[in-house]
Amino acid sequence: MHHTEETIREGRLPRLLTKSDVDRGVDETNYEDWLAERGASA
Repeated sequence: MHHTEETIREGRLPRLLTKSDVDRGVDETNYEDWLAERGASA
C-alpha cells in the first residue's frame, strides 16, 4: 500500500469533504471557498 497524493490530501481535509467533493477538485487550497459557496447555497 502506497500513499498517493489523494489519500494524503484527503487526510488533511475536514470530514465535511466527501470523496465526490475531492473528485470534483476540492482540496486544501480552495476548501474555504468551497465551504463558503456551500454555506451560501444552503
